[in-house]
Amino acid sequence: MSDAYENYAPPKEDWVRGLLNRVLHLLVFIAIVILLTCWFLPLLRERQKQQRALQALKEQVEQERALLNRKKQRRKNKKKINRKEKQK
Repeated sequence: MSDAYENYAPPKEDWVRGLLNRVLHLLVFIAIVILLTCWFLPLLRERQKQQRALQALKEQVEQERALLNRKKQRRKNKKKINRKEKQK
């Protein structure tokens, strides 16, 4: 009886089944990665869009702050000139 098991060779279908099983697992893994990418990519793009909008607003604030400072400086200069003229 032990002689029957010594000559046992697994059927060729087992390696095909194992190969197909590995391919299936690989495809499932790739599908999960693609789904996660499709889920997070729009969120990342939206975040980048908001960051660009925020940066543009910061630049606009800086430009307007510089403009306001120039106007204040001009007013101070005009007041100084007016004081000097009144003193004469």
